[in-house]
Amino acid sequence: LPSKTNSGDNKEMVLARHNFLQKDYYLKLALELKNIINDLNVKTLLDIGCGEGYYDRIINDENIEIYGLDISKEAILKAAKLDKNIQYIVASSNKLPFEDNYFDCVMSIFSPIYPSEAERVCSKYLIKVIPNKDHLKELKQELYENVRDNKILKEEIEGFNLVDEKTIDYKMKVADVNELFKMTPYFYTTHNNYEIKFREMDISFSFIIRIYKVY
Repeated sequence: LPSKTNSGDNKEMVLARHNFLQKDYYLKLALELKNIINDLNVKTLLDIGCGEGYYDRIINDENIEIYGLDISKEAILKAAKLDKNIQYIVASSNKLPFEDNYFDCVMSIFSPIYPSEAERVCSKYLIKVIPNKDHLKELKQELYENVRDNKILKEEIEGFNLVDEKTIDYKMKVADVNELFKMTPYFYTTHNNYEIKFREMDISFSFIIRIYKVY
């Protein structure tokens, strides 16, 4: 790891994320990723920034060899306990501990990647998930007086060509809004964030899935 101190999510944050994800508010995204990976005939998959492994557990089947990687030791400990058939590693995405071209596919869900390293270990595909413009807009409306849509940029990634793009949009009633809040970047940037208590509300979930192919 770049730093010898503890990095990434701490135990409280990992638990909040796990508890929220277990309610399957993100299940539609996970199932769409599973379908894409099956359609691409992926046999070896690396999940960069895997957290506690929610998406990996849904994607996992006996035909796919999955590795999950995160800088958070607490997240990896949680993921490894929840599924013994997936290999979980504490490591940084800017120095991946894998051989060249080992993976059919590298996947990043809301996590930064280093294109040169992703290209080095990837032989076929890169799947990148980013929030769409309306993602969690109701939560932002509770937090900020002036709400800005998420900026959606056409991202060119060196070593890869964009070959497909899918969007997922839905709204769900969320009772666990406080746990959702702890999963977001807003938790770290909002003043007095520990004092905020949210009511149950309808939340928009909106994602863009981009599929790239190695040159």
